[in-house]
Amino acid sequence: MHWLEVAGKGRIVARLCLLLALGPGVAFASTNNLVVNGSFESGAAGWTLFGLGAGVQYSLTNLAAHGNQALRATNRTLLTHHVAQDIAANLTAEGNGVPVGIGFAVYVTAPVSVRCLLQITDDGGTRHLILAEKMITAETNTWVDVRGGRSLTWQGTVSNALVRFEIGQIVEKFYPATILDNIRVIRDSDQDGLTDDVDPAPSNADMNSNQIPDGWESRYGLAPESTDADFDGFTNLQEYWAATDPTNSLSLPAQPANTNATPEARALLKYLALLPSQPTNRVLIGQVVTTTASDYTNQFIALAAQTGKWPAMLGVVYDMINGPINHPVITPHATNYWNAGGLVHIQWNPDNPWTGGFSGDTNGIDFATLFTPGTTAHSNYLASLDEVATGLRQLGDAGLTVLFRPLNECNGGSNWFQRRARAEYIPLYRWTFDYLAKTQALNHVLWVFDTLNNPHTSIPVTYYYPGDDVVDVFGVNVYDDDWVLPFDLDRLSRDYPKPLGIPEGGSETIFNGTFSNLTYIAGITNGFPRLSYFNIYNSFTTGGGAITKKYALVDNIDAAGLFNHPWIVTLDELAWRANLGPFGAWQLQQFTTNANNTSLAGPLADPDADGTLNLAEYGLGTDPHSTTPPGITPTATGLNFPRNLAATDLTLAVEATSDLTANDWTPIAVKAGAAAWVINPGLALTDPGTGNVGISEPGNFPARFWRLKITGP
Repeated sequence: MHWLEVAGKGRIVARLCLLLALGPGVAFASTNNLVVNGSFESGAAGWTLFGLGAGVQYSLTNLAAHGNQALRATNRTLLTHHVAQDIAANLTAEGNGVPVGIGFAVYVTAPVSVRCLLQITDDGGTRHLILAEKMITAETNTWVDVRGGRSLTWQGTVSNALVRFEIGQIVEKFYPATILDNIRVIRDSDQDGLTDDVDPAPSNADMNSNQIPDGWESRYGLAPESTDADFDGFTNLQEYWAATDPTNSLSLPAQPANTNATPEARALLKYLALLPSQPTNRVLIGQVVTTTASDYTNQFIALAAQTGKWPAMLGVVYDMINGPINHPVITPHATNYWNAGGLVHIQWNPDNPWTGGFSGDTNGIDFATLFTPGTTAHSNYLASLDEVATGLRQLGDAGLTVLFRPLNECNGGSNWFQRRARAEYIPLYRWTFDYLAKTQALNHVLWVFDTLNNPHTSIPVTYYYPGDDVVDVFGVNVYDDDWVLPFDLDRLSRDYPKPLGIPEGGSETIFNGTFSNLTYIAGITNGFPRLSYFNIYNSFTTGGGAITKKYALVDNIDAAGLFNHPWIVTLDELAWRANLGPFGAWQLQQFTTNANNTSLAGPLADPDADGTLNLAEYGLGTDPHSTTPPGITPTATGLNFPRNLAATDLTLAVEATSDLTANDWTPIAVKAGAAAWVINPGLALTDPGTGNVGISEPGNFPARFWRLKITGP
């Protein structure tokens, strides 16, 4: 048994008991904190106080997260103004390549980005490694524990290894007073999130062999035998991958931002949230097209011909540099791909509402006028929203559920809405959500927050996150040559109970067709296994058509190898409709890749033209592809009919009347879902659970008629 301390408001508020059995002969590895005086019990000894000569004031405070005192810095005028410590001697003594766990407690009075870095100088030069980071928004005026982990490597001799901090509002250049405490850099041999000083088995990351790291179980105080700690119907393993709280039954995976989301939208979101908890078939692959017709032919159809498989997802683009959204072209392509069994992902970067130029026009920006009703900018943006709503509604009317990513790459710098103050971008995103999701009631849309990997070292991918109530998917576009990122995307994404997606990505500099598509899956499995889907950008020409940038999957090598990887989900393997309940599972079983096509698989469709609609075929257990009669047979006193035992989401009602002209049908036997039959007194009913039902109604009737009514989910 070992007690772990957890920081809370003001002081330590709780201790979690980790009950993990130590095996015989298990010994502790190094438990040294590479940071000296990390809890400031010896004042500021061992620390360099950045900005001390520039007006920054440092003081000790008894408002501590650990021990008796912490260190406060006020009058900060730079992001880097706080303490730093050179740990070069302790680091080299610990050994090259050592995996460490990093943690510190921070207390701030305003929303800020918080980051701990290691500025290391060795024979290869100076570089900055992110050790731990977090975007603090609602957790102000309380202690927040920030954690990270990585292996620390160097070349030759380390001359300097400075642990330092960056804390503040980056774009706004606002650096509030900050208190730090309990700074620790300690070996984590098994990289399970428990540093060796508190890990009963530092060489075993999963002591109870349940596929969950011991550190996560310790964080929530889970007993080793626990499988669903909060009894919410989601296993601890599913909640680990969904980044929800396994001890809180109100913290559920896949809670849609739009509270009026359609059943299909909810089912798809649940599918995305739980995909990474699967051992295989756990990440969807997609391809973006921008020039819809030609790209679809050259980069989609050609890809299927090359690999023998279709991507699970089609990405399309609503923003157009010259002209309005091309709904007449985009809508049919998206609808056809959906009806063929695929998913649809839509990008929208709005035109400049002040000048009317495209999204990359950064002239005339004035967010105060944009947010003011009656101004030209405000009216122009509303008109753009209406144009988007037209297209999204067309798709919804055609039966589609779509993933929608507006205002993308918010931490970039190319478009008018990017790299703005948080007080500008976040209200813009939330206005977009409110208008389309609430005012326009586009309930078939899932909302993707979209940022970019490359600017992360200056503007974190979490900086503009607009809130759980307006986001369904946490998205980061990744352009990188080896898909090994300089920050821990997997850990960062776990601050948000949303699926992780890569809305678009590709190589950063290799555009000649020699890039290996297997790079993607290596990066995912090793770096961000929480990923639910990724889309690769399309190839295109620049410089008047003289230069071709080959991003697309089909234009690079090893596409077939990627599509055949056991983690990858292609169109033929999509199974999200099973989350719609028994009828959704029946649609998937009967219609496979046509299950999304309402004209074939919808409840009111009749694909075999035998007069029996799919809903009835489902309820009766008959074949929707065969003209076999439904099997309802009359008797002298009632009806006999088959019943699909798996159709527990239907209501079956036997109704009777003595006068067909009066239309006064009365239910005499009703079965609602999995419940038992409710029958009228004196009625004889047989249903032995074999799929055959008999109804007999005694009585002297001059005439009597019976019918079976099936009500769908």
